[in-house]
Amino acid sequence: MATDKLISKLGELGEQELLIEVTVRYLFSLPPELADAAFRGAILRWFTPEVLQGVSGAGTVSGIEGLGSDRKASPDELCDQLRKLRFAEEYPGRGYSFHDMTRELVLSYLWGKERDFYRKVSAQAAGYFGGLLNAQIERSELGEIDPGEIDWDLGVERAYHSIVADEQEAIEAVGSFLDFLLQERKLGTYHAVMQALSEHAEAGRMLPDSQGRLKLWRLQEAIANYNITGLETMTSEILQAPDAGAPGWLKAEATYQLASGLCLASRYDEAEDHLKQNLDQYKD
Repeated sequence: MATDKLISKLGELGEQELLIEVTVRYLFSLPPELADAAFRGAILRWFTPEVLQGVSGAGTVSGIEGLGSDRKASPDELCDQLRKLRFAEEYPGRGYSFHDMTRELVLSYLWGKERDFYRKVSAQAAGYFGGLLNAQIERSELGEIDPGEIDWDLGVERAYHSIVADEQEAIEAVGSFLDFLLQERKLGTYHAVMQALSEHAEAGRMLPDSQGRLKLWRLQEAIANYNITGLETMTSEILQAPDAGAPGWLKAEATYQLASGLCLASRYDEAEDHLKQNLDQYKD
């Protein structure tokens, strides 16, 4: 009877819902400690024993039975078991990760059903990666390591996780970090932040205003790379979008960014024309 009910339930699900259900059921079928680590591993873009230990203990996923406070498996053992799962793969230069499709399915489940857990693990991950980065910066300031040895990609992970942990607080901090990267011409790291945050935006895990900020940051990236064609294309998309998807403040800011880029390309008359044509109507 239970099997018949399960089959009936699965038959009512859409394709995406079915994939989520099957994936999550598999994770719940794992031994409790491994299941707990797997859900945490899915939140992480990559993991090592040290990273798993850094996010352990934050929140719990409802439905994992038999998970006590007395853990027996070490982070090394859990990482070894995770990397042997069918959807695990090597993350070059870092450690291991889950396949993109598997992560997308698990994160969809967590965002919809276990958002408190998702936020708590993300907050712990942001603190962990941010702590590593701050320690390296401090060592650099003390002359213990060369500034070129600072792993700025740790800031990418901090930004990625902080947005889920506390979006309204994080958006300003991420903006400041991006301003620093532009100033220091660390454009590869800047682009990596854009890619990481786009994952949240595309999955609907960012508020509309934050998604607007993300679009402006992409315009700034285009200017920094002297990609005026890309700047014009992205700005045009923003200006032509319905107000529901691109409010007036975003269109006004995009107009300013386009004018700045055109001036950089010595296209001053065009910059002035865009400002005259668009700026007044998009003021709040």
